[in-house]
Amino acid sequence: MNDEWSIIGNIFSSKIRRKILELLSSKPKTPMMLESLTKYHISHISRSLLELRKLELIFCKNPNLFKGKFYDITEKGKYILKKINELDSSEN
Repeated sequence: MNDEWSIIGNIFSSKIRRKILELLSSKPKTPMMLESLTKYHISHISRSLLELRKLELIFCKNPNLFKGKFYDITEKGKYILKKINELDSSEN
């Protein structure tokens, strides 16, 4: 699933994955911070973080901790988010 358009489609089709990428583009955040900003349940946040990590769009800055993990967007994640935003702006 590393094909660029497959990744774009995967993010484009999910409001929560896209919202997480957008929020992480400004600064690193914990799952609890993301939960309070999105109003999605923590289980949905955690599952989406796992999916985004598998796609190499985000990474955990402190993976050895059990609680208080901070996630940040990768360069690949920034690129994919930029492409998605360009697609959105071209529709208008």
